[in-house]
Amino acid sequence: MSNKWPNTTIGVMESLAPRLKEIQEALAFQTEMGAYKFCLSYAILKELPPAKDVSASRPTKWNMGSFDGDGEIEKLFDALYPEENNQQLMMVNLAETGIEHLHQVVVNEGASSLSDVMDTLQD
Repeated sequence: MSNKWPNTTIGVMESLAPRLKEIQEALAFQTEMGAYKFCLSYAILKELPPAKDVSASRPTKWNMGSFDGDGEIEKLFDALYPEENNQQLMMVNLAETGIEHLHQVVVNEGASSLSDVMDTLQD
C-alpha cells in the first residue's frame, strides 16, 4: 500500500451499515469487507455516480492496510480516475452508492446469490 491516500481508515455511513450487513448475509459474503468491495466493484461496473454526502458520519470499519494492503485498489483508481483530486473519498462514495443500489437488488428484486446479481447486470 502506498501512502498517497490521505486517510488511514475506511468508514461506512451509519445509515448504510445495516444495509451492508444485509447484503453480506443475503449474498453469503464471509466478511463485510468482502461485501463492501463487491459493492464498490458493482458501482464501478454499472458506472454509477458517487454519493456526495461528504458530511455524513462514517465510523471506522477497516484500516487501509487491511483493506488495500497491496495497493491494488489505489492503483485501480489511479488508472480509472486520474483526474480525481481525492480518489479515496471517491472510492468511499462509489462504494456507498453500490451499497444503496445492491440493497435495492437484494430487497426489491429478491437477489439471494451473486448469480442473481449478475443477472440484473444484463438488464
